[in-house]
Amino acid sequence: MNFSFDIKTSADLFTAFSESVDACESDLTSASKAVITAILGWSLCDWVYNEFPGIPLVHRKKSDFQTFVKTQCPSLDYLQDIANGTKHRSITMYTPTVVSAEKHGGAFSSAFSNEFDISRLKMTLTDGTVVFFDNEARAARNYWRRFFDRELGISV
Repeated sequence: MNFSFDIKTSADLFTAFSESVDACESDLTSASKAVITAILGWSLCDWVYNEFPGIPLVHRKKSDFQTFVKTQCPSLDYLQDIANGTKHRSITMYTPTVVSAEKHGGAFSSAFSNEFDISRLKMTLTDGTVVFFDNEARAARNYWRRFFDRELGISV
């Protein structure tokens, strides 16, 4: 069965995720675009695990694979929290790394580079570190692109 229209493979889902990251980069304060991006990026764990039979041979449980990718790419940990926190309104099944997600109102317009204090979506982590959604989404996209290439032999 297919529940995702023309998104039929993990590579298709990666393409949708990549396009969503692009959309976030062009609208740094859109919560709706960020949420969709987080859901697509985190969902790649399930899709890859279920599509490629070699993955369960190395990572017996899907949760083992999820832990592996989050260890390789901490940005996916943050995307998981945004995706699950949005889907369930709260997170009770595990301790999230992201403790808050909100819009940062910068002193400069988004026409300026990220080197300036521009408005964008920020996440505060349990250790007090502040990270920005667009940076983390981009890092997750880079991770998945490398994973597809190196681990699956698929160019996306």
